[in-house]
Amino acid sequence: MADPATIMAGVGMGASALGGIMGAQGARAQGAAASQMGMFQAGVAQMNARIARQNAEYADYQGEKQAQTYGMGAAQRMGHIKAGQGASGLDVNSGSAKDVQASQSVVTTMDMNQIRENAAKAAFDYRVQASSFDMEAVGDMFGAANARTAARINANASI
Repeated sequence: MADPATIMAGVGMGASALGGIMGAQGARAQGAAASQMGMFQAGVAQMNARIARQNAEYADYQGEKQAQTYGMGAAQRMGHIKAGQGASGLDVNSGSAKDVQASQSVVTTMDMNQIRENAAKAAFDYRVQASSFDMEAVGDMFGAANARTAARINANASI
């Protein structure tokens, strides 16, 4: 009959080998899950970057539309100024009447530039946000690749 100590040693070695195999499988599964999560997070970050870029384009578009709308209103105001001056018997093409028109034109230009600058700032902020999301996606992809590498190393170490 076999020595009980030899039998127990064999059982212990078998259990240890089985534990190593199970540990390797667990490490691989854990690495695969971490990698998939990293790739998912990268995809979300890439989608967020696309949305931020679209928001930047929309901010540019909206700013220009607002400036155009404001410009049309300003042209109407200029017409009212000239009509009022003419109705008062003033020469609308000289003197203080012309100075009033010139100052109105300067104010209109300043206001339209401010509208465009505000839109440009909003668009810039969205572009910065998009860049941040792009970098986040790159980091997530590196994390996913590192998770796979770590899984192989841990699986080999378990065996």
